[in-house]
Amino acid sequence: MITIANAGTVAPLEKVQAAAKNARAWKVFDGQGRVYAAGVGAEFVFTVSGALGHHVVAAFDENEHEVERTSFRVDCKSGIEDDSALFRHLLQQCMLACMQEIHGYQGGNHVQVHSLGERNCRGYLYTSRDHIHAHKAMRYFLDWNQEWIDAFCEYQREDGMVWDFLVRRPEREPAYFEYSGWGNEFFKVVANGDSVFARQPVMNDLEHMFIRGIWQTWRANGDDIWMASRLDNALRALQYATTSPYAWSEKLGLVHRPFCIDMWDFQSEYDAALVGGHTMMAIPGVSKYGATHGDSMGLAQACDELTAMLEHVGRTDDAERVKMIGSGLRKNLDKYCWNGEFFTHFIPEDPTFERPFGVDQSKQVSLSNAYALNRGISHEQAVAIIRTYQRLREETKDVAPGEWFCMYPPFPRGFGRHGMWHYVNGGVAPMVAGELAHGAFEHGFEDYGVDILDRVAQLGLKYERIPRVWRGMLPKTPERDFEMLDLRPFANTNFSGTAKTDAIPWSQEGENDLHEMPIGKREFQTIQFDVIDPAINKGASCVGISANAPYAPRLDVPVGRKAQTLYFLHTLWGGSGLAGALTIQYANGTTHRMCVRVGAHIQGWWIPKQEKSESLNDPTMLVAWRGANAKCPEVGVMVWGLENPHPDKKIEALTLDSGPDGARWMVLGITLSDKPIYLPPSGLSDGIPSVWSVGAVIWAMFEGLAGVYDAEPNFKTARICPRWAASDAREVTVTAKFEEGGGYIRYIYQRSASTLRLLIAGNSTSRQLEVLIPKGTTGRSVRVNGSSVPFNLRTIEKSTYACVELDGIGPHDVAIDERNV
Repeated sequence: MITIANAGTVAPLEKVQAAAKNARAWKVFDGQGRVYAAGVGAEFVFTVSGALGHHVVAAFDENEHEVERTSFRVDCKSGIEDDSALFRHLLQQCMLACMQEIHGYQGGNHVQVHSLGERNCRGYLYTSRDHIHAHKAMRYFLDWNQEWIDAFCEYQREDGMVWDFLVRRPEREPAYFEYSGWGNEFFKVVANGDSVFARQPVMNDLEHMFIRGIWQTWRANGDDIWMASRLDNALRALQYATTSPYAWSEKLGLVHRPFCIDMWDFQSEYDAALVGGHTMMAIPGVSKYGATHGDSMGLAQACDELTAMLEHVGRTDDAERVKMIGSGLRKNLDKYCWNGEFFTHFIPEDPTFERPFGVDQSKQVSLSNAYALNRGISHEQAVAIIRTYQRLREETKDVAPGEWFCMYPPFPRGFGRHGMWHYVNGGVAPMVAGELAHGAFEHGFEDYGVDILDRVAQLGLKYERIPRVWRGMLPKTPERDFEMLDLRPFANTNFSGTAKTDAIPWSQEGENDLHEMPIGKREFQTIQFDVIDPAINKGASCVGISANAPYAPRLDVPVGRKAQTLYFLHTLWGGSGLAGALTIQYANGTTHRMCVRVGAHIQGWWIPKQEKSESLNDPTMLVAWRGANAKCPEVGVMVWGLENPHPDKKIEALTLDSGPDGARWMVLGITLSDKPIYLPPSGLSDGIPSVWSVGAVIWAMFEGLAGVYDAEPNFKTARICPRWAASDAREVTVTAKFEEGGGYIRYIYQRSASTLRLLIAGNSTSRQLEVLIPKGTTGRSVRVNGSSVPFNLRTIEKSTYACVELDGIGPHDVAIDERNV
């Protein structure tokens, strides 16, 4: 009987010990029945490799007859484990952001599940383009990308147009797209009225993303038959993109659209005015079109990928035709868009149509320049773009979270609510950081790629998450005059629940209080307040307002001056969402009255909430101070800013009324200001899906830094290009697995003073290994499984790689000896 020392599920590169009394020889078969290890003796220790699944251990006697066999399961999950934990933590933070969005936590989108005919389909998000962008990262963790692509293939419009949205229709009520004014050709109700496909007429990256989706799905699942069945869908999409008046510019020979910010789905106010003010509408012959380089570069990349798929199945005539289309796109991109440093954002077909954005468009760097690095441009162009981003870093390093702008400089005018330094109008996005880092790794700027990932990780620590978008630049704190109102005559409450005073205790629950609250003239969130010292005010430190005795049910605070903004330092105990009411009494006898609501103006004092979600609006309420007491590890108070609706009128007094349900509204300070509301913004913005934006960072880690590439679909063959020498890492374990197909690469990287060592396993039949050599050294010799082998040195920019071919599905133990240069 064969015994396995570590029975159960094991991971590739783990050692397994087998033993049997009558065994004289051994063979081990992987999940596809291929032999990857053999040995002799009654006991056999081997390293796991080959395809995942059930591995078989067979024992043979001295006559080479099989006498016994047993099996064990081999599996793994994608991940990165580095000795410093920097990249492990970054990956965890990125995955947390993505999975929260996919599964609906913290206000994200739930998994999109639709019943279409006889089957269901799932998507990461509800749009095809978001889903496909996300797949670059999610293919390492989830296995249902093909379902979504199949749905969009099966419901593709007859002329080849591709839908963007697939959304449910609750109670079969019409969705927004059906009465948006876009026209019936831009939506299609399906599944007996339960769901609807739709597309914004202004959009023009959907066809190339659709082709990319087929390509990426095939690369992850390795299913040649499925891929071949979707090629006609891809060809129809290409036909639409290069012939439809909505999509194609005969004048420029490029894909066109009205003026949007790069690949985004809303056009400028000047363009919208031509089509009734609708920001997502386009009408050929009415709209003023032009070429956005990202659309055409994406289609050129899709042509390369479609050509490869067509060649793979023997459709050589179609492949040659598609290849020519891609070549023409690249030629015209260089002719019209390349300026020697980067690709110019928008080339108008009608230069006489004025769009007074208030910015020099020739100097704007848009986000698709980072994408271009990974879309087949020349090495020289890639280097120029990378150096452009490095220049932006130097120019903005003191005022911006990073040089990964969606648009720099942003548009001062023309995009309505999408203000400067937010969202794609100057926001700083993880997706640009990820694409830029990946391109830096590919083109000999490995140190820069590591630096980008390191700074993204540090920002993750600062904000306790990797957000969708960072605010591009934070405004400077304005100069203001403050006038602090004197609340001493009205104070009736003490912060302490144990102080022996005539004032009402804060909580009447002993040490469950605010005794750590700082007193005196203080600054909270840049606002000056005078917090009363109870020692000099008969034990009273703040005002307690409540309908319940012994607190005051109403308070009139005299003001006697004008103000543009009123700031309240306050908190709340109890109630059901309403602290009370505030009335501003003006000297001319008029008033302004409003409710003071939880969430908008005030928070409870136990674990006060400060919204961490991204927002395009500057805050009007923040946590001003946090402390602790014997009952709660975090208590605090809020600062709330209120814009005076009549700053030209003298304020006679402020009336604070209690709420209807016994809530205790505690006011610690009131300050007037002569300038508009300003509280420090969070540094976050909004608008880009996390699974797309943050997913690009995941992709940059797996394929860029870890250097794991699918040379053939599902890692049938692989290219492994570890670039850890550009980092401080000395030992790293990388597992990259395509969940759809089950193909994987797993390696352990170890770096010592003079040797780089890699232990490698995978389902691949051959592996091209290219290892970045530390700066100042070069490869002296390479040993594979203990034997010296020939190798080559490849140089790109100032980086050197030791390159060696590895054949067979068994594990490879590679040692690269270095010498100084």
